[in-house]
Amino acid sequence: MNRNSNPTSNSKNSESGGRELGAPARLLIDFIDSIKLFWDRIGMWIAVSLTFALLVTAIFSLARILPIGTILVRNMTAFIIASIVLPAPAAGAYGLVLRVCNHKEFEYVDLWRGARKMLVPAMVMGLIYLLVFGIGITNVWFYFRFRNMVGGIAMLVSVYGCLFVMLMSQFHFSLLAMAFAGQFDGQSTRTPRAFISIWKRAFYLVLGDPIYSCGMLALMVIPSVLMTTLVVPFMLLWLGYVAVLQMVCTRAQLMKYGVLPRPEVLEAVSDADFRVKV
Repeated sequence: MNRNSNPTSNSKNSESGGRELGAPARLLIDFIDSIKLFWDRIGMWIAVSLTFALLVTAIFSLARILPIGTILVRNMTAFIIASIVLPAPAAGAYGLVLRVCNHKEFEYVDLWRGARKMLVPAMVMGLIYLLVFGIGITNVWFYFRFRNMVGGIAMLVSVYGCLFVMLMSQFHFSLLAMAFAGQFDGQSTRTPRAFISIWKRAFYLVLGDPIYSCGMLALMVIPSVLMTTLVVPFMLLWLGYVAVLQMVCTRAQLMKYGVLPRPEVLEAVSDADFRVKV
């Protein structure tokens, strides 16, 4: 594959006739690029998605046979375990997508290499999500019972807080994979400061282009609901689709702001340069 076939290298992503494209147009271009990349490596993404789905199934199946409490307690226990265990293989999937985007050799085992490399920060990320969304949902349930203006305002603050974290989460694992690949000026990945910088970058990406971020969320949530409803597409496609979409969009946004260099676009050489002059 040549260099100008990068899924985020389309020059329309940044300019069209010297004019900056709007967020919907840029998102449409990036979505099309992600679908192309997904289709070109469909076999690999099926393997990755199926692995993740089997892990999800194993965790919830084992939780159902635990001799503790009611079925609700067992499912909550499974959800907590999944929030700790699953982020590592998910991070490995994003690392695999990044290798494809960078035109590096890749194989299925890179999923587990990436999971091992990013194990600790991925687990911390999962625990933070569990804490944030747990507190948010509890607050919504608590303030909903007040049935007054103060309770309504507090509930809205909780809802919008969770929504903003959800928008940020679209960039977290892509940024984590890029950090471990050394794409941010050789910044160390072993310090809490490096982990905080991932959240800061995601915060600025959402704040800098909220329309683009909301569009990304819609492109993730709508197909995810359809895949989950149909079950089989979720098992075969979900993680691969989400990882490719979010990685392509994150790279495009970072290139827009100059954090990542834009790929060199190779120009066609005119036939006239090769003609023999008589």
